[in-house]
Amino acid sequence: MTRPFSLISWVLDGPWFGSPIRRRMTFAAILLVLGLLTLFPRHYLAETELMWEGEGGGGLAGMLGGGGGALGLSALLGSHDTIEADLTIARSEAVIRDAIARLHLVGRPGFETEARAEIAVRKRVEIAALRGSILQVRVKDKDKALALDMVRAYTDAIAQRLRDLAVSQADEKTAITRDELAKATTELSAAQQALTQFRLAHHLAEPEFQLTAAAGELANLQGQLDAKRSELATLGRFETPDNVQYKIVLSEVQGLTERVAAAQQAEGSDRAVQGLPTISAVLTEYENLYRNDRYYQTLYNIYSQYLQEVEVNRLSANTNMDIVEPPYIHPGRQLNLVFVALFLTFVMLALGAEYYSFLERARATSRSDDGA
Repeated sequence: MTRPFSLISWVLDGPWFGSPIRRRMTFAAILLVLGLLTLFPRHYLAETELMWEGEGGGGLAGMLGGGGGALGLSALLGSHDTIEADLTIARSEAVIRDAIARLHLVGRPGFETEARAEIAVRKRVEIAALRGSILQVRVKDKDKALALDMVRAYTDAIAQRLRDLAVSQADEKTAITRDELAKATTELSAAQQALTQFRLAHHLAEPEFQLTAAAGELANLQGQLDAKRSELATLGRFETPDNVQYKIVLSEVQGLTERVAAAQQAEGSDRAVQGLPTISAVLTEYENLYRNDRYYQTLYNIYSQYLQEVEVNRLSANTNMDIVEPPYIHPGRQLNLVFVALFLTFVMLALGAEYYSFLERARATSRSDDGA
């Protein structure tokens, strides 16, 4: 019974690979060449690690808490971006173009145009994010000096890009904060003016204390007066106006009436204190004015503090990049991964060819035994 034709059987059963010695010598030669190509020409691995400190702190979000959104300040909230954002920036088109410009690659062999230079650089450069918000830049190339220079250029380009973005964000936050601070200043001035006018209008140096004391005293006197009037009315039902007890209670009623009238006119507050309902209304008005004053004062302090923080972050943008590991060349020999893959592929092909040859010999032996 004949087996169907196949390319594998045609090659392995052919005059060259059909011979075990020639087949094995061919695979050995190929593997030797591929093995040498994995080591030569030698490749160098340059590496550096850097970390962007960012703004830190909680910023305005920590000061305003959950009320930040209600105030329309979402543009100002938050702190530094995540390491994923830094990684995206490090791999951006702006960074790679800056690195190419720093290296003056365009026009050199293998980098004839800007497009070819960008493709070549992207193949050589590997950027990864490590734990602890650290960026790792690695460059593998046959030219040791070029690999090291490329790592340095990429480090400088990434640092410059992050600084530019930090300054741009700080400028935007500064502009927004200044606008909000100007509004808070105007509102605080209006609240303070309203509170001053209230004090002057009611002749009150300490409105809260004076109004509270006046309300307490007047309520006490009013209660005593109401009790004495009730007692006087009761005596009037059983005694005549000439009765001594009646006259005593009447005198007390008159005295309390005068004291209530005097309390209502106390401290020159003839317009403010005309009775308990009026005192409560005036006290409520004062509390509202005082609350507005405290609110806008707090808001003003928050914006002033945050503005200082943003300006400090802007000034410190040039010092926020830390080089965790300066650029260096790995001392170990680097393997050419393309030829490593080809080497392993031909090892599998050689083993497959030997297995196929073994099966063919087994079939031949079986056919000879059947013929005998």
